[in-house]
Amino acid sequence: MSRPTVVVTDALPPQVLAGLSAQFAVHRCDGADRPALLAAVAGADALIIRSATRVDREVLAAAPQLKIISRAGGRSRRCRCGGCRRSRHPGRHGTGRHRR
Repeated sequence: MSRPTVVVTDALPPQVLAGLSAQFAVHRCDGADRPALLAAVAGADALIIRSATRVDREVLAAAPQLKIISRAGGRSRRCRCGGCRRSRHPGRHGTGRHRR
């Protein structure tokens, strides 16, 4: 059985990526590169973003199996969680616990 796929679009601390990789198939892409982002989310189960990635209806439409979007590091105006809920994608803001 294959592991769920998590797309990470922005820099995360190495220890966070290592922890994710232990449980998930992690695919990294540049969230500012729109074509790369749209291609990456096509097979993703989860999407982890930071401030450089903009999630909108186009991204959501390109991600038919996406189950959750998480904003690592705190709140962001780049991921409209209300819009995510209306379009069947739960959005979550990270706690920022990985910060020093």
